[in-house]
Amino acid sequence: MKMRLFWLPCLMFLFGTFCASCGSDDNEPTNEPGAGGTEVKGDYTATTVVKTVVLKSEWRWESPDIPVCYEDFNRKYGLSLCFGDLMVLPFIRQAGDWNKEIKVYSTGLQYNSFYVIMEDVGEVNNLSEVTKKLSPADNTYTNLLVYPDVQPKHGYAVAFRMENDELKHLRIFITDYTLSEDGSVATVTIQYQLY
Repeated sequence: MKMRLFWLPCLMFLFGTFCASCGSDDNEPTNEPGAGGTEVKGDYTATTVVKTVVLKSEWRWESPDIPVCYEDFNRKYGLSLCFGDLMVLPFIRQAGDWNKEIKVYSTGLQYNSFYVIMEDVGEVNNLSEVTKKLSPADNTYTNLLVYPDVQPKHGYAVAFRMENDELKHLRIFITDYTLSEDGSVATVTIQYQLY
């Protein structure tokens, strides 16, 4: 009887050690949402790490090549370069399909400031110097805004609405560019981060 009581605590200790060692450690990289520098909140996952991407001026808005900086079920925001403008394109899911919320006028490409707002904050040394936080308009009846021009070594502050109308902030920094044979902007290399 004394021998059985001796083994019971030993078995409990071994079982507890085994269970603890099989659990996941938050410092280990995994493919689960929330691991590796991502933010999980409610029904969306957004990166908080700095990403670098090259935007090409020949991409079409509907192209799958356009980098998506944020997506939930009903709203998506893509990064684009068009006619020398840096664009964060808002897409809204309607009838199951993605529709862009952007209008083309004779004065240029304009967007509704209810979904997204962008501002060139001027020349900066790096992405971390872009700290300005914007707020989109409170209604859909505001004036349409024009996208900012691409400028080397400039930072851009962006704010956009998620599907529950909560605000998300994005900062962008243009690190490099290339010109086409006719002198127009062909590509820009940007760093961006959701914060």
